[in-house]
Amino acid sequence: MLAYLVALSLFAQTSIDIKSKPAQFVTISTNLSGDIVKYVTLDAGLSVFPSELLADKKKTVVVAAKNGVYKILAYTAKDNVPSDPVIINLIISDNDNPPDVNIFDEYVVKFKRLYDLESSPNKRNDLEEMIYCLKTSMTLSYEKLSNFNEKLRKDLVKFDLPIIKKELGNMLSIEYGTDDKEMDVETQTKLNKFLIKVVSALEKVK
Repeated sequence: MLAYLVALSLFAQTSIDIKSKPAQFVTISTNLSGDIVKYVTLDAGLSVFPSELLADKKKTVVVAAKNGVYKILAYTAKDNVPSDPVIINLIISDNDNPPDVNIFDEYVVKFKRLYDLESSPNKRNDLEEMIYCLKTSMTLSYEKLSNFNEKLRKDLVKFDLPIIKKELGNMLSIEYGTDDKEMDVETQTKLNKFLIKVVSALEKVK
């Protein structure tokens, strides 16, 4: 069984692509100074070995049986300050030269198409600021889902990206419905996973 060692710097990168083949173990490590690095799979079909059960708690081991692109969220903290989340795109393919990960990511394809339709001359700067805004929203606490929606609408109103904003609103409605919900741990975790995938896609668009 082959193992691949991937060095990541969570403070320097927001996403990274790595490639492997079906049923091969992939060892992921970081150069972070935090005592434990957490890895959370965002897609079904990928097995992630809990880092806290490994001798080196900054590493994890993952394996996937089928071809596809699997997203892993990695994060840590130092002196009680959390790192920015990082998306690891694990590309599993029998092909020695698999295609670009972006063509597998429906979010990237969708937002690239919408970005091209935006007509504002400042759309690049607006997109960069929107990404920062979405990242910030993940660090805040909300009592209800409506509190999050209201703040997000106020934060995004200044960006001249009407097509992307409309689709983001539609996606949130489909994902969570129109009913107001208590922002419990499960709902917050689900929301953050959704936002991380959106941010990861938008960063590949700009």
